[in-house]
This record gives sequence, C-alpha cells and structure tokens, in this order.
Amino acid sequence: MSGSYPYGGYFSFILFLILLLLFFGDGFFCWPNPK
Repeated sequence: MSGSYPYGGYFSFILFLILLLLFFGDGFFCWPNPK
C-alpha cells in the first residue's frame, strides 16, 4: 500500500495513537477530559 510513500505507515500509526489517546487518554494518563 505504501510503495512510493516513505512515511505513509508512520502517519497512519500516529493517527491510530492519537485515536487511542483521545479515547483512553483520560483514564490511562489521567488527563482532565471534559466528559
């Protein structure tokens, strides 16, 4: 999939980490999320 894209895999992986931080960041890192 990422043939001509040198950091295409890293970009998708970073997006996945951001989604994890948005969903589990409040309990995992004790961030003050307004819920």
